[in-house]
Amino acid sequence: MADENSNDDIHAKLNLLFSEFKNMKEEIRGSAFSAQEEVKRFKKEKDVTWRFKGNRVQFEFNEDIADNLKQID
Repeated sequence: MADENSNDDIHAKLNLLFSEFKNMKEEIRGSAFSAQEEVKRFKKEKDVTWRFKGNRVQFEFNEDIADNLKQID
């Protein structure tokens, strides 16, 4: 009976630790994503002259696709 309660306590503590770890992992991913967004914004603020408007549109589209693919992994 005592072993059973001990096992339940251990499982409860492990589940708590696992959920805390998972939350921390998500928080770190969110922070990394925010940093990537800020870098992206700084790159866009840089004075870049595009010969044609379509080039800028295609570049921004490609950046969005690349960012979305990075989020998937």
